[in-house]
Amino acid sequence: MPALDPVAMQDSATAAAELLKLLGNETRLMVLCHLNQKERPVGELESMVGLSQSALSQHLAKLRKSHAVKTR
Repeated sequence: MPALDPVAMQDSATAAAELLKLLGNETRLMVLCHLNQKERPVGELESMVGLSQSALSQHLAKLRKSHAVKTR
């Protein structure tokens, strides 16, 4: 069995933890589920997840920063 590189393991663990933290929020997970079905305007997402525009924008910003979603 090849030796494990502790630095590579730490980098992988850090990346995995960040992804899990992002998806660990119920609202962001629901937004991603809705967007996975099809592209949606923000107004439609607002009503689907029951958030104000400003609250949804905060979640979308985190998703964009992590490259989970992108804007057109």
